[in-house]
Amino acid sequence: MRITLFVFLACLSACAATSGSVPQTEPRPDLPVERKAIAAKDPLINGVWRSRGYGWILQVEDGAIRQYEAGGFGCYARPEGAEGQTAMLSLPFSQYRLSTNGETAMFMYGPDTTGPIFERLPALPDACAQPAKASVETSFEIFLSMFDEHYAHFGDRGADWPKLAQEAQAIFNANPTEKGFIEAADHLLKALQDSHTRLIAFTQEGRQRIQYGLGETLPRIRKDNGETAWLIGLIEQLTGEILDPGARHVGEDRILWGTIGGEIGYLQIFQMGGFAGLEIDDPDWAASELRILDQELDEAFAAFANAKAVILDMSNNRGGYDEIARRLAARFSDAPFHAYNLSADGDGLEPLAKIIEPEPDHRFTGPVYLLTSDVTVSGGEIATLSLRQLPNVTQVGQPTRGAFSTPLAKILPNGWIVELANETFSAPDGEVFAGRGIPPQKPLDVFSEADPVASHGDAIRAIVALIRETDD
Repeated sequence: MRITLFVFLACLSACAATSGSVPQTEPRPDLPVERKAIAAKDPLINGVWRSRGYGWILQVEDGAIRQYEAGGFGCYARPEGAEGQTAMLSLPFSQYRLSTNGETAMFMYGPDTTGPIFERLPALPDACAQPAKASVETSFEIFLSMFDEHYAHFGDRGADWPKLAQEAQAIFNANPTEKGFIEAADHLLKALQDSHTRLIAFTQEGRQRIQYGLGETLPRIRKDNGETAWLIGLIEQLTGEILDPGARHVGEDRILWGTIGGEIGYLQIFQMGGFAGLEIDDPDWAASELRILDQELDEAFAAFANAKAVILDMSNNRGGYDEIARRLAARFSDAPFHAYNLSADGDGLEPLAKIIEPEPDHRFTGPVYLLTSDVTVSGGEIATLSLRQLPNVTQVGQPTRGAFSTPLAKILPNGWIVELANETFSAPDGEVFAGRGIPPQKPLDVFSEADPVASHGDAIRAIVALIRETDD
């Protein structure tokens, strides 16, 4: 059996607004719905653009984009060589929406996403034309500045930012070298425990990644028998002991579905993407992902048509493309619903209300039991938050991890990469789950320390018993 390890952990979310009064739905004010391809070289989009929030300046000329990092520290052109080092740095802006007066634009990574709002500038600021100082001292100063300007969850994670910044600065001052930078960043990131916030450093020792907040289950699994053996055990247990014969494991091993006892539907999605086996920077990536997802879900939901209930297993979902999370949620409602609000730190816009329209054909609106754990993260949590708004869905299991935001990717003058959580996802009533995760309505052990494979099977059997008991 081939198991593909899950490496695409970034969710590609709609980039939007700060907390405000009334959430807004698409389209944004003064922006037409029509999207155009940047590669079409429309002269109307040529020029210099500054983002609201996000800390970017774009210089657009005949379909080519040069990107600058900008903020309280000044402005500099992104150093070359970092593109492609992370999922977010593999995504170039490919589409735009331009206001009727030509002074405001939204730049987007691809179809089915929104993006940051940019305002036109008369010219490139003089500071941006100057070479960036790539010293370790300057890079560390900008590192702290980026957190100060863009990180959205100090309060949600119980962090006193002024105190934490002061501590990190003191660590660096004691050793103002690359090693001191890494030690200071390690102290800061360990305090935040946010898996969507990380530093990737390139030193003489090689590429170093500093990241915390992976929950309890994954670090324990990786320390013990290893993740691959665990995943194989989970799938073999499902296909050999729990699901009826004929269960399908498809989409590059990221989708598993079948029935239980001929009366209960079962669907597990391990990742919100990766179904097509394409690299994220492939022009056909997004369309291929959605096409394969729709094909597989059509077949699965046709098989679930007469089921008593469906178990949607998101307990091992590692996140991915937000549009996939929304399309999944659309399969479980027969009416449009307000799924969540989205805001971005510092852009001055009203929150964006995401409304999910129901899938027109193959959907299931009977009882749904949504299984989650602390492995459930990012796009998996967006799906969870959305599904929690439906009266036919009951969340079972353990709290999700609590890391929703698309990582905001920044490149420091020395070429090191910072990714941080600058977005806030909230329930329609405004409740925020960052840092603590979405708690289940019915707690259930999913991946026990004693046997993280058998306990998952026990959790599925417990849900099956609950369904049958409720049905009786």
